[in-house]
Amino acid sequence: MFVSFWVHMLTSLIEFISWFWWLSGDGRLFGFWAGSIGWWGSVAVMPIPVLFAIFQLAFDTRMGGFRGNF
Repeated sequence: MFVSFWVHMLTSLIEFISWFWWLSGDGRLFGFWAGSIGWWGSVAVMPIPVLFAIFQLAFDTRMGGFRGNF
């Protein structure tokens, strides 16, 4: 949850703020952020916390998981 929160803040919140700047006429930050950091953050980094949660539910207790006991 902690990692998911900060990844979302880094990618989505900054893109949301820069979108308002784009609406006011300055679209340089929005164009840069949405095309590079925002896109890679959404596609490559945001699934990582979900995968870690799945790993914890699926792995055996020796490997740090719950061994299927939800």
